[in-house]
Amino acid sequence: MKFAARILLLASLCVCAGNAASQDAAADRQELEALRQTTMKLIELMVSSGIITQEKAEELLRDARRDAAKAASPPAAGESKQQIVRVPFVPRVVRDEIRDEVKQEVVAQAKQEGWGKPDPLPSWISGMKFDGEVKFRLQSNHLSGANAPVGTYADVQTTNTSGQLALQNTQGDSQLARVQFRLGVEAPIDDWVMAGARLTTGNLNSPVTEYQTLGSTFGRATIGLDRAYIKLDPLPWAKLWLGKFSNPWFSTDMVWYEDLSFEGIVAAFRYDLASGTTPFFTAGLLPLQGYDCTSLQILSCGNYKRLYAAQLGVEQKMIADSYFKIAGALYNFDGVQGQTNDPAFPTDKTFVPGFVQKGNSMFNVNPLGSPPLFGLASKFKELNLTARFDLGSFDPTRIALTVDYVKNIGFDRQEILQRTGLDLEPRTEGYQARLSVGRNEIIRRGDWQAWLGYKRIERDAVLDAFNDADFHLGGTDAKGWFVGGTYGIAKNTSVRLRYLSANEIDNPPLAIDVFQLDLTAKF
Repeated sequence: MKFAARILLLASLCVCAGNAASQDAAADRQELEALRQTTMKLIELMVSSGIITQEKAEELLRDARRDAAKAASPPAAGESKQQIVRVPFVPRVVRDEIRDEVKQEVVAQAKQEGWGKPDPLPSWISGMKFDGEVKFRLQSNHLSGANAPVGTYADVQTTNTSGQLALQNTQGDSQLARVQFRLGVEAPIDDWVMAGARLTTGNLNSPVTEYQTLGSTFGRATIGLDRAYIKLDPLPWAKLWLGKFSNPWFSTDMVWYEDLSFEGIVAAFRYDLASGTTPFFTAGLLPLQGYDCTSLQILSCGNYKRLYAAQLGVEQKMIADSYFKIAGALYNFDGVQGQTNDPAFPTDKTFVPGFVQKGNSMFNVNPLGSPPLFGLASKFKELNLTARFDLGSFDPTRIALTVDYVKNIGFDRQEILQRTGLDLEPRTEGYQARLSVGRNEIIRRGDWQAWLGYKRIERDAVLDAFNDADFHLGGTDAKGWFVGGTYGIAKNTSVRLRYLSANEIDNPPLAIDVFQLDLTAKF
């Protein structure tokens, strides 16, 4: 039954029911009066919303009153009582059903048409979605007393930035209080166009640090633009990202840090087959480091460093909501290897990496020797194989095993010797295994997940700038265990405890244990 027709029927029933109300109890009269008042308000709402005109509403009420008066008048002389038409009593269940249906339709139409809003917002603004996160962390870093003495390791990042030799801490412990804030927004521009951005705290010169360490004499935290992208969905099975966006690869933190944002162009293709098999392919061109050709550093002009990446994989759905996923990727870093500078420009930074953590083989690209400028000894072409088996038989508790293997096939011992003068043993492999039990997402109070894993990543297995910043306090040439758990204490609020214990593989002893306690609130 149409919306307006239901209103008219309800009005007629409400008025005509007054003829029979004298036969009902006092309680029924009170119910009918409430129903009459509801009907009058609905008619007024229809007028104010433009569904019917004021004249039509007045005509409707006049007709209803006339019919009610006619039905209530005594019969004319000589008229047979059998000719009087009486309106039967409408059961309460029917009245309630009609009232509820009308109310639902009015509310739905009001929401859809924006009743009461003088200037409705454009659809792309009303469709904007915000999300955010605030995290408080207590962290303790313990460096073994058996480590190599201070002065053994150079702090490559600080040295390259400052122009003076800086050294790593290898002995002193530290206790930190840190905070992280992130705020993201996505706006649908069209059916297949989405724009997004995210702000975050952290060191603006580090792609793997989104935390602000407390203790700045109550100074303000640094906020940076972490993401800014356009996402295109021209086809159900194809997507395109342009700008700065989240990790598009199926991977682990052995290769890519979990909070790392990528920048460039990435295309992803994913097609669901009827058998539950879903092949996928992702490819991208991502600039790493470029130089302005208008600058005075003429040697740097046009020397862009890029990442060419491609990944092919398949996901297979299984019984009991389980699945298996495997993918192989090739990450080719073009132009990142160092090269000795021209003696006429000894401190040129063309062949100095924009950011490093620690672990990769380095050499001094300054032919004068001082001040030192460190460049990467090896080329990096990483072949990465990642697999995950997720067992859902005990849903909502899930058991998942993730394994990851990487090898730098760009390492060439003879080429490195000719270019740098260093004869380096190949240390080019890494692997990781992680077993987790619990929920994949912590959303409600009582949700939990626990995990245990082992990682070994050799010196030149991956580019140390972009992998996990917590295990061994970042970088490569490390092996060890990690264990932890997360528990939901309220809606979108959780506590996470992690312990990571790692030792150096080849270089002088450097054992680092990291303890983290996080309180996270998402909105």
